[in-house]
Amino acid sequence: MGTSFNGQVFPILFELSNRYAENIIYQQSLISSLRGVEEAYKIFLDEEKSMVSENVLSVVLDKTILNKQSNKTKNTEVKPAMSNTFGYKIFRNFCATCHGFNGEGVDGLAPPLENSEYVRGSTKRLALVLLHGLAGPVHVNGTLYELNGTMPGLANNPAFTDRDIKNIISYLHSTFSEGSKGIDVEQIKALRDVKPKSGGVYSEKELLDLGY
Repeated sequence: MGTSFNGQVFPILFELSNRYAENIIYQQSLISSLRGVEEAYKIFLDEEKSMVSENVLSVVLDKTILNKQSNKTKNTEVKPAMSNTFGYKIFRNFCATCHGFNGEGVDGLAPPLENSEYVRGSTKRLALVLLHGLAGPVHVNGTLYELNGTMPGLANNPAFTDRDIKNIISYLHSTFSEGSKGIDVEQIKALRDVKPKSGGVYSEKELLDLGY
């Protein structure tokens, strides 16, 4: 993850960590989502002067960093009994922290995914949101969601390939709608160049103006 991406994501993870301070599975998922930038997040927490030592996040984060320093590859994560697909792994590590493990959403932060227009609707629109991000307000199942944060896109994160985006979409379709509508890697590659006019993230209106 780049510095800009970290600057967008770390405050969101910080808020979620405090909200679910004593939920060890949730904290483990947060740490898992940091893949490769655990030390940077530790520095961020130190700069925030947060009382992380008082919650379970500190234990998991410190152990993860120690494991890396000892060249250990195993995580301290507790694995839920769910599908072990590539799409699920990415969802669990990067999406569930905001949207919830069951796609129920997090109040004020991210809308629900279950039967969401963004999941069951245009696959290209879903790909654009994943690639370039989305800012609220957004409508989901007839409800207007005013969101406190902005969903960052993954297009500028070198950790995510076009195949990864396809896998996330496949998981979202199979789990939160009526099944996969299909999109290929070449289409996703082309959509990387369909960027928001603002140079930032998409708004719901701009996506609608594009016909999605």
